[in-house]
Amino acid sequence: MEILSSEKIRQLKTNWLQLILFGVLALLALRLIIVVSNSPSGWRSFRDDWEDQALRVLGRTTSIGEELPTTQAEYWLEQIKEIPATQNNPQVALGAAWMLAEPQYGFLKRNISSSQDLQVWSEKISETFNQSQEEYRAKCRDACLNQAAIATRLAPKNVDFWRQRALLLFAVRDDSEQDPYTDDWLQVLEEGAAHDPENALYDYLAASQFYLQSTETIWDEENQLTLKITNPRIYAQAEQRLQAGLKKPTLNVGTITWSATLEFVKRTSLPLEDQIKAAGSRNCSFLSLIIISKLQRWLNYVCESDLLQKKYSAVIRNSRREQRIAEQLTGKNNLYESTFFKYSFRTSALGHLFQVLQLNHESFTPAETVEIEQNLQQAWLKRKIFIEALDRYHALQDAQSSTEAPLAVTLTVFSQRFIVFLLPLSLLLFLLVRLTGWLAAVPPPRPGWWRTLIVWFSGVSLSLFIWGVIPADVLSEQAWNILLLGLCWGGLIMIMTVSLLLIHRRANLPWLQLISLLLFLAAPVLLCFQFTSLLAFVEQCWIQSPLTMLIPASLLIVVSYGVLVYLVSRFLHSTERSARRKLTVSGFILLVTLLVVPAGAEVFQASLNPVEMQTWFGREVSMEDANPFRMLAGWSKKSQKQIPKWVWIYPQWTTHNGEGFAIMLSLSILLGWSLLRWSNSKNNKLLGSTDVSQQPVFQQIVRLLKHSSLIALLVASTVYLAAVPIVIAAQNRINEKEIDSLLNPLHPLQEVDTINIEIKKNPVLIQSFEERIKEIQQRLIEEANRIGN
Repeated sequence: MEILSSEKIRQLKTNWLQLILFGVLALLALRLIIVVSNSPSGWRSFRDDWEDQALRVLGRTTSIGEELPTTQAEYWLEQIKEIPATQNNPQVALGAAWMLAEPQYGFLKRNISSSQDLQVWSEKISETFNQSQEEYRAKCRDACLNQAAIATRLAPKNVDFWRQRALLLFAVRDDSEQDPYTDDWLQVLEEGAAHDPENALYDYLAASQFYLQSTETIWDEENQLTLKITNPRIYAQAEQRLQAGLKKPTLNVGTITWSATLEFVKRTSLPLEDQIKAAGSRNCSFLSLIIISKLQRWLNYVCESDLLQKKYSAVIRNSRREQRIAEQLTGKNNLYESTFFKYSFRTSALGHLFQVLQLNHESFTPAETVEIEQNLQQAWLKRKIFIEALDRYHALQDAQSSTEAPLAVTLTVFSQRFIVFLLPLSLLLFLLVRLTGWLAAVPPPRPGWWRTLIVWFSGVSLSLFIWGVIPADVLSEQAWNILLLGLCWGGLIMIMTVSLLLIHRRANLPWLQLISLLLFLAAPVLLCFQFTSLLAFVEQCWIQSPLTMLIPASLLIVVSYGVLVYLVSRFLHSTERSARRKLTVSGFILLVTLLVVPAGAEVFQASLNPVEMQTWFGREVSMEDANPFRMLAGWSKKSQKQIPKWVWIYPQWTTHNGEGFAIMLSLSILLGWSLLRWSNSKNNKLLGSTDVSQQPVFQQIVRLLKHSSLIALLVASTVYLAAVPIVIAAQNRINEKEIDSLLNPLHPLQEVDTINIEIKKNPVLIQSFEERIKEIQQRLIEEANRIGN
């Protein structure tokens, strides 16, 4: 027992580093279990995250928002069938209706690898966007309207459901369609108005629809507008509906879109992050802005047309209408409170009154004149302050929305991708060693920690350069052509040199016989791999060549190849080596030629024509799903700016599975370096033998690769286990914020109001606003004078 105990103690002392490493891994794993178990998303999101990584390696989409519209439509329709609450819960039914209103747009942002690609994408986004909506709505809009009807039928007294149903009537209409999709749209609006009598929404929707059906805008050569009424009867209905809406106290579309959608998606098979993403992609705000902008455009066109025709009383009447609508857009729980339309309607109305004042002073009393001028300045000042506050708020949100715990996120993503590749490779090599009984063999010489570090650093760096830097166009074309050609030639020369040196030393083969055998085998390999049609090549490059070139070249080739055949035949007929040894050497040399010659031919062609190298690297990057309207809004603000090219390096690298290439490259470098060390070692009993059949080289190679891949896997796992709990905690905070923003969409108004107060205390900024307002007033005067003349 004492001997056994001392032996165990000795083993513990010998393997103390491994014990510490496994102890650290066990503690980190326990910490991860506790964090994931206490996370709101739980083990489901953790499992889905690993599943997503595996799918990305296989080149498949990982989110329903990245699928094509038809696939998305089939998924949501199937989910509605499987969820009973869509038929008996009004909020869930409404959320299902909104998910059927339009697709998510993650699929639009594939194949983007550079700023130039992003520019091209932004130019085609409108066409692709409209086409995707048509495909989606063709499958979903009947079910969408049916779900909205179910919501109002289950809760007829809840005005929010009627407001949302009214919006959805127009949400599923294609831009090419003049009328709403359903014939009973007016009846639905009537029912909504009956249940929500204080709201002008239903009257304004009907009025806007009648206006579109009965008018036509005509622009003259001087870009002045005239509104032509094509159907007086329908236009009278539009006026009637407009007047009815003006009598009501509010214009409110409701704010339950996102909470209802979130209530629906919580019951689907999506993970929590995708649920939040799906609910946040609903564009009720955009649709609401479209509705109010059409109403403003109508009144603005009418005022401009009446100004041109000197119908000043009509201009005044419609300006008062604009002011009334501005009053209707304010109030508690009104989505329009977060938009600038409550100010733009007022500035538009006062601007038209100001122009009438310039053209016809008799239309107003002196007191009204002073009031109009003062109100115009105050309205524009409030509008400028609000827009500035809104811009500051969004800038603050953009700064805060940058990734939390960026270092932990980077380490997690980086290590997780390596684990996905290393785990099956290590498992395969480990099982191969176990099942074949090679574990009991004498272990190969270890490369040492510093060689391992150099090897893996070199492999990852080369992979990042080849599949990240080059496709991202960070370097100039000439620079990366030179670097890549140098890398290719250096790699080929190194592979050939190491291979021939090992064969020369192991087989004790003279260099002359070795090189002759290599060239002899390289000729048919080159012809086989490089020329798909040998006859066409011979005819083009040989028979049709001039005689002055044909005869000397033919003689040189025949003599050279004859010498090679002679040397090879002497090697094969020699009695110094056994037939098995000759066959083994020939096989090794053939393997070298199969590896080097085809790749060498490609590199040689690329050296002659570097442009061909651009076809070696694809550019295909999958970007995360995002709201296209927000992206387009951001793009319109900085359309002239170029995104730095280095931003695309990591997306390019991961899209091309650069991690897998880095592992393969690192292990190849390690193998070549180890083979050279073994070959140069005089005390290596394995390689010192002269009988190749007794050398378990393959066993030693497998064990070496297994050992190195396991070490890399342990390092990657340690990094992942240390960083991922931080990422999970950060993601939980992000999820909480996003859910709160979906449930309380008007909450940012409090921060905007605070910023608004700060701006008012800045006299320099207020003075700059007042100077701009004077310019606006001057422009209004100039436009009025142009109209009057």
